[in-house]
Amino acid sequence: MLIYFLMFIITGILNSIFYTPYGSNSDAGVILICNTICFLVLSKIFKVNKNTITKLLVIILLLFAILITDKDMFYSNYVQCTPDPLTFPILSCILYFVLLPFTVIFNVLYNLNLFDLSFVFIPAYFIIVIFINRLILSLGKKDFKINNWY
Repeated sequence: MLIYFLMFIITGILNSIFYTPYGSNSDAGVILICNTICFLVLSKIFKVNKNTITKLLVIILLLFAILITDKDMFYSNYVQCTPDPLTFPILSCILYFVLLPFTVIFNVLYNLNLFDLSFVFIPAYFIIVIFINRLILSLGKKDFKINNWY
C-alpha cells in the first residue's frame, strides 16, 4: 500500500509538471512511462514479493474492467459531449480516483486513436508490467534462472 500511496504523490507531481489544457500524446506517454518505471523501481526498493505485486496488478486490472465497460465517460470528456447513462455511475467515479496512477492510459489510447481497443491494450499493458516486474524482482537473486522466475 505504501508503494501505491507513493504512486499517487508521483502522479500528482507529474501531472502538475506536464499539465497542458489540451494535453498532447507525448505528455500522457511521459506520465505513463514515468509511473510505470516508478512502480517497478519502488517494488524493487521495498523488496516486495513478486507474487504480491502480481496479485496487486491483477486486482487493479479487474477494477479497470469496470472503467473499460464505462469508457464512454472518458470519451465524453475528450469530445466534450454528454455521455450515455453509465452502467456503474458512482463506482466509475470512485474507481477513477482509486486508479489514478494508471488512468492516464486512457489519454494515451485516445490520442493514438485506439480508444475503442482499450479492452485489448489495457490488459496487455498490465500483463507486460507483470512480466517486467517479475523479471526485475528475480534479477537480484543468486539462483536466478530463466526457468525459475515465474
